[in-house]
Amino acid sequence: STSLFCIYNFILLSLVFLKQGSINFLIPIFFLANVIQILLLSKNNNFEKYVNIYFISFFLIQFIFCILQYTYLTYGFGLKSNVDYEGMIAGTFGNSNDLATILVLFSIFLFINEDLNKKNRSILFFLTLILLLMAVSRFALLVFLIGIFIFYKGKILSKILFIFGSFGILYFIFSVIENYKSIGLEAVDRIVIRLKTIQDVVTDSGVSGDYSIDLRLNSYLYFLKNFQNIGFGTLQYGDYQNFGRYFNGSKDLIFKNPHSLIIEMAYWQGYLGLIFLSFMFFMWVGKSKQIFKILFIIIMISFIPSSVVMNLIFWEASFLLIFYARKIDEKEYKMNINVR
Repeated sequence: STSLFCIYNFILLSLVFLKQGSINFLIPIFFLANVIQILLLSKNNNFEKYVNIYFISFFLIQFIFCILQYTYLTYGFGLKSNVDYEGMIAGTFGNSNDLATILVLFSIFLFINEDLNKKNRSILFFLTLILLLMAVSRFALLVFLIGIFIFYKGKILSKILFIFGSFGILYFIFSVIENYKSIGLEAVDRIVIRLKTIQDVVTDSGVSGDYSIDLRLNSYLYFLKNFQNIGFGTLQYGDYQNFGRYFNGSKDLIFKNPHSLIIEMAYWQGYLGLIFLSFMFFMWVGKSKQIFKILFIIIMISFIPSSVVMNLIFWEASFLLIFYARKIDEKEYKMNINVR
């Protein structure tokens, strides 16, 4: 049944992540098995129900964990986060960027969902924004806004008004944090500091003023300049130091975790890996504009965490979202045929 399948997946994912160091060889096996199961389940009439259960249950678990982590950091009771960064709220993940990545996917699910009523969808959407602000991944917030613009089923005027409204809200937030003084709450201080870096990049120092943004942009430019030297890649996951000989920056960080699915596939599997990835994407898209937009967001959010290649939850959520969109396309096609 759908419920048993949800429990089965949750248990397996938990085992893989709890003992990942000792059972790395199981990851590709589980990954392949999971894709096959999703393919089979997509043929079932209850597939949409499963996807709804999966995403909403996952979100509610993350929301509870994040709130409890916030209360622990603020008031001393709740759940202690298992991350190494001071004041970071990451839900069940080891890093808030990983959480933010799945939250963006969840927001896309809310947009294309046809089963939730407008009220419930709006509540979940608002709660998603709150968690994104708690995770305070700057690029995730940007992709979140892009996702709204792409998937919002309104007229172009509404989208333009939304953009101006978003900038107005950002201006208000920046005005508030401009004179912010630490109140001794780690979680709040971290959120304000991270948001303030956006303001500094836009209005003052540019990207060079933020080490993380500057390092990533330089690594992306370095990749483009040296694309002709990719060859067959290193064929060693997580070890791409051979490509960083002439890079001016933190080689140990960037050439272990390139912060991009496309770049990591290139360093790892070379041109053949990129061809395979492109073929997989084109095969999924077909003639579907909806799936094309989803894949665009998936590529964008792969820039958020250190790596998504071995993030099983990222891939499972992505696959479910793609097949869910395909189901919706099939329904619309059948409806159009019946109308004719």
